[in-house]
Amino acid sequence: MDGTCACSGRNVSCGLISLLVRVRAVNGETSNPPCDHSEALYENEAFPERELAALVAAKIYYHLQEYDESMVFALAAGKLFNIEQEGEFEDTIIGTADACRIWLLYPPS
Repeated sequence: MDGTCACSGRNVSCGLISLLVRVRAVNGETSNPPCDHSEALYENEAFPERELAALVAAKIYYHLQEYDESMVFALAAGKLFNIEQEGEFEDTIIGTADACRIWLLYPPS
């Protein structure tokens, strides 16, 4: 993975995620994870870039190794989450979705 993802002609650097974490650490913010800001933007129906906020939240959760949450937000990102793009992020999300589907079809007894 090269640290970027293509979305609507923009490159969104995953370095933004580490920047958010560092800014929060400098400001002493430790109680809420950095993805709370992206989640809040995604949940705000008036925010014009909700899908982009969902993709950023998905990337943050991915880097926190919270793959189930990452999958939820990646799917909410709509067309910005490109399943045709090859990379660790995309493979992990697709694998998580496949595992969920198998679990739903064949729940543990």
